[in-house]
Amino acid sequence: MEDAGDIRVTAVNPAGEASCVAKLKIKMKKEKAHFVKPIHDVDVMEQEDARFETTVTAKPQPTVEWYKGDTKLEPSDHVIFEKEGDNYALVLKGVNPKEAGIYTVKVFADLGTISSDATLTIKEKLKLKIDKPTEKAEASFEMEAETVSMEAEVQLTLEETIAPQFVEVFEEMTIEEKGTVELRVTVTGSPEPQVTWYCNDKQLFETLKVKLLTESGGVHILHMERTTQQMSGLYKVTAVNAAGQAEHAATVNITEIVKVAEEAPVEEAVVEEEVVEIEEEVPAEVEPATVAPAFIQIFDDVTVEQGKPLELRVKVTGHPRPEVKIYRDDVELEFVVEDDDVYVVKTADVSVDLGGHYRVAAVNSAGQAEHVARVTVTGKILYAICM
Repeated sequence: MEDAGDIRVTAVNPAGEASCVAKLKIKMKKEKAHFVKPIHDVDVMEQEDARFETTVTAKPQPTVEWYKGDTKLEPSDHVIFEKEGDNYALVLKGVNPKEAGIYTVKVFADLGTISSDATLTIKEKLKLKIDKPTEKAEASFEMEAETVSMEAEVQLTLEETIAPQFVEVFEEMTIEEKGTVELRVTVTGSPEPQVTWYCNDKQLFETLKVKLLTESGGVHILHMERTTQQMSGLYKVTAVNAAGQAEHAATVNITEIVKVAEEAPVEEAVVEEEVVEIEEEVPAEVEPATVAPAFIQIFDDVTVEQGKPLELRVKVTGHPRPEVKIYRDDVELEFVVEDDDVYVVKTADVSVDLGGHYRVAAVNSAGQAEHVARVTVTGKILYAICM
């Protein structure tokens, strides 16, 4: 497109000069609009911010509009539109129950229009009316749905907030290319955590090969088909809600397909009236094949109270025997090696400064593997007696 414009050609000799001008127009190849990531349902408490996000592609650049029902939304201090590349977002600041409903993003492109719908659910806070106690110390409570006139107002959150926690995780794996990888986790938490997938710290979105699936019971799946060696790396999943966050990571190794050479047919020897003695050959000792490191026992994210003991255990396999190092936030740690290739980090009296990300790296000539989990150290709760 930058080369478009007037093209001038000039010819000069001692007798004079001549020139001609032509206009060069370059047409962009048009592409239909496509949702890489449609908008999803959003569930928030009243007075919190609500955020809808989408990723859409089209050529030339499409026009994106947001609607509530059939009403087109306009930007304001309360309604904010965001755009970065092919990523678009609608942010509603400090929502109230009247804003609940169906929201639509419409994408207008040269080759057509597409749209995506999602529901905004807003949970109201419980409001209680407390009358002044009578002489008999009686109190009456009155719940009101909308406006409440009261002398004392107490606001209670309807459901307890619980930080996310992974109760089922995926482990390190090695497969041949052109195969299928399915990484599955189960996460708990309240409100329902927002789950995001990464490969080598780069966020993953749905493509023809990559699918992000969700099932009931807090199950989230990363499904990849027709894998290539370039898709190898450290895969991480994070879960975030208002009460906190959790993460889990493991390495996926995708190797080249090993082609097995076909054995040449063996011709049968014809022996005529002669006994042939065949000496038995002693097979040469075969060196065991090299095997990349793999974790068959790992430790998960853990929370421990200050002053309590901490023990983290991993078991690593591989040939030749992998070299193992353990780090806390990139600080190398000492560890104990037990039988059966079990590596243990022990601390009898854990302190707050020992919290952080604990990473185990295993390396040999066939490859490497890595496991990461978070250790959170909480302070002791002190009790005081007031006289």
